[in-house]
Amino acid sequence: MRLSNISEFVAANQSNQTSFKTEKNELWYTRAVLTILIIILSTLGNLMVLAAMWIEKRFRQPNKYFIACLASADLLNAVFYNPFVLYEHISETGITSIHLCRFFMWINIFAESASINTLTWISYDRYLKISKPLQYNVLMTTQKSLIVITIIWTISTAYGTFGMFAYSGSRGIYISSQGCAIQNPIFFTVSAISAFFLPTVITLIMYTRILFIAHRRRKRANVFLGEYHVKNHRNSLHEDIRNIRMMAIVVGAFIFCWGPFFVLTFFSVNKVRPLEYALEYDIIVVVTRHILPPLNSICNPIIYACFDQKYREAFKHLVNRILCR
Repeated sequence: MRLSNISEFVAANQSNQTSFKTEKNELWYTRAVLTILIIILSTLGNLMVLAAMWIEKRFRQPNKYFIACLASADLLNAVFYNPFVLYEHISETGITSIHLCRFFMWINIFAESASINTLTWISYDRYLKISKPLQYNVLMTTQKSLIVITIIWTISTAYGTFGMFAYSGSRGIYISSQGCAIQNPIFFTVSAISAFFLPTVITLIMYTRILFIAHRRRKRANVFLGEYHVKNHRNSLHEDIRNIRMMAIVVGAFIFCWGPFFVLTFFSVNKVRPLEYALEYDIIVVVTRHILPPLNSICNPIIYACFDQKYREAFKHLVNRILCR
């Protein structure tokens, strides 16, 4: 799902633009270098997350499996889709096989859907943890978390398949002069609402409720519990809040990276001005289409390392093991 996929809807506005493939200016080289760096860093970062969770037994918990699911989705984009985008950018001929176009488009839609669905569920999981701390281990077991992850992958598979077909006379996936593209206004409208705006609203509501519950738990501990129990309760509460804060930052990074893409896509498909005119500027197209969305795959491992000491120690341990070998 790339902003170039709506080229059919803004062709009149973009008719005077010079193709990125033919004009190798500073913007062309900047995009190529950044894409290479994103591929390398996102692949290494998400591999480290998965390897650390595989090696460290303390990470084998239901809530950590959702982070592994998120890292797997980011890794799929880093390994499959982003190299395809880079090849399409630097190649003179681009992708000539419609089957390859369909495969890589499906991977991108699938991985993006898995990411936002996982983030939405993580917000609900953190809500359960903070609102029902004593019952959480019963409500969310390893078996239940694996069932939820299976449902997320199934929904993402169906969603990616939905993007493959043409509706209401649209062309679906096709090969344009600038590479693989999708002409499907129904899909873009549905995807912007169901795969970004609605999950984002749900996630923000969950984290808002979490903040109120955490504040109420802190006040309750000061009133009803003894000094010893207050200390233990506060330690547990502080750990929960640290984890919630980290995942809230992950959600914020996702909104920052994908928000401009979905906003421009939705309003351009529905012919809403003046946002439709934003696509006339090359720099806006490059940033919202090629830089920010794949950049999100790098953000999560960095956030884990910066805001969670357990992940930071696990990464150091993993690097030490690699260097020793």
